[in-house]
Amino acid sequence: MISIYPNFHYFLKVHVIIFAVQCSVIAYLVGSALIWPKVPLPPQHPAGMSGKTVGLNRPEAFTEKVIALTFDDGPSPFTTPRILNNLAQYNAKATFYMVGGMLRNREWIVRRVAADGHEIGNHSHSHIARPAASMAFAQVDGVQQKLKAIIGYDPKTYRPPYGIENSSTTSRARHLRMPIVLWTADTLDWKLHASGLVSSRAIAGLKPGGIILMHDIHEHTAQAVPAILAAAHARGYKCITVSEMLTKWQALAAQEVAEKKAKAEAEAAAKAKASAAPGQK
Repeated sequence: MISIYPNFHYFLKVHVIIFAVQCSVIAYLVGSALIWPKVPLPPQHPAGMSGKTVGLNRPEAFTEKVIALTFDDGPSPFTTPRILNNLAQYNAKATFYMVGGMLRNREWIVRRVAADGHEIGNHSHSHIARPAASMAFAQVDGVQQKLKAIIGYDPKTYRPPYGIENSSTTSRARHLRMPIVLWTADTLDWKLHASGLVSSRAIAGLKPGGIILMHDIHEHTAQAVPAILAAAHARGYKCITVSEMLTKWQALAAQEVAEKKAKAEAEAAAKAKASAAPGQK
């Protein structure tokens, strides 16, 4: 039998394919919106911290029970998501200092870190201790550009590889007015390959206003995070980002300056009053 519409099956197949493609595109866009919520606004550090090295100089008078957990050298597709899950259970925020060379094909992790409300910092491109001055731009600015392309803004803080302050990359970050962030407690998870030792050192570093150094690329670190978070919660600590911590440090410093000024003015006024009083020798 000769079909009245000889091209019917062909056109039907074409329309089915077009419809399937349209559905796939719509599903992708909707799925992306659900999986990757709008990235929060970038964290802001106080202007007084721009270009300064911070981390070793925790204010001694700081008493608020807040702690900044930081994770370097990632992201890792194996351990970073698990750490993010643990942080979410306690509504804890952290800061992830990412290496540019680790970003390829891991953009989805970067987006999740940002979407979960954590801070992302720059940890150079290749994690070289003392790169040549000619490499500084690529090592710092290159990572800024890559991360901005993923999350929509430049990271606001920089952590130098190995904590080296006098390197070309650190100088470049200072030129960009980025705070150079070190730490107040080191878990030594890069050499202590046991989760119990890592968690013990982190818990020992739970002090008001502290910044704890870890690396989210290690399995033993991922295993240690639940115990660290449980201890912080039990002791009444709130986990915040580095930029939030620096803001609190700056506020305390400003308060101390204001109090010293007020005290000096009060002493000067009292002295002037005593000098002006009659009968005083």
